[in-house]
Amino acid sequence: MSQITIRPLKASDLDEVVEIDRQHVARSRRGFFAKRLEAVLADQGTYIQVGAEADGSLVGYAMARLIDGEFGLSKTAILEAMAVDTAHDHHGTGEALLSGIDDVLKHKGLKSMQTNAAWTSHDLLRFFDHQGFKMAPRHVVECDTSRVHFSTDEDLDANGGTLARDRVYVRLMTADDAKSISSIDRAITGDDRSTYLQSAMKEALDESAIRVSLVAETDGFVSGFVMARMDFGDFGETEPYAVIDTIGVAPNQGHHGIASALISQLLMNLSGLQVDHVRTEVRRENFDLLAFLYRHGFGPSDQLALERKVA
Repeated sequence: MSQITIRPLKASDLDEVVEIDRQHVARSRRGFFAKRLEAVLADQGTYIQVGAEADGSLVGYAMARLIDGEFGLSKTAILEAMAVDTAHDHHGTGEALLSGIDDVLKHKGLKSMQTNAAWTSHDLLRFFDHQGFKMAPRHVVECDTSRVHFSTDEDLDANGGTLARDRVYVRLMTADDAKSISSIDRAITGDDRSTYLQSAMKEALDESAIRVSLVAETDGFVSGFVMARMDFGDFGETEPYAVIDTIGVAPNQGHHGIASALISQLLMNLSGLQVDHVRTEVRRENFDLLAFLYRHGFGPSDQLALERKVA
């Protein structure tokens, strides 16, 4: 077998990446990979993308993204996509790709890597198990957007019977909302996470396939937000879904139905876009957020949250 060399992915690798992916999902996802390759060239501090080369040809790739604050995690890396040419399966290519990601993470001082996989993806889970991944202390929950009619006591106004999204003004997020969102997040967490939030907003507004992030306004001021993005590619997903990265409401605006309005409007918008599901991750000890999401139609996902220490 030819020797495998690990190197950074280049824009010129797009055709080979798309073809390797097509072997596993039986369709072309050129748009997803074109955006990812473009993103890494524009922001090499956030994205890690490596390729495996043999005899001058690309035979595998792995894509990861650095995060600092999403899902309540400290700074870590999310392994988003990885695939090996079927002719090079079971020859250590996948392990070499993970080692390539590890090398970059160690250079950046990161100590862990996270990922998700469906519990029915037996071969993938077996591979992750052999590579040292363990169950992470997080729950992956998702909602079928066809349940947009679903309402809870939090949604309904007892006096008028109106939905929260009808009582609270909710609109699409814009780049001009960055300062207000950072201020709300700082009030909630006590930390300045403006760098993370700027990166998340850039991805949600510029790199997401469709803009779906929302803000709520009260008396002309931003009083809450939900940051979400569209995804068309993680580990063989063949149908579009949305991911919620973070949600926040100004502490002085609590118990006014703002969070309910944001989630309700997001679900309705996604349903209109024919996006079947929205997914997020929650720390297992965050009972209040889990309860809120379950009341709004979320439930357990078939995705498992996994993590491993950087070797």
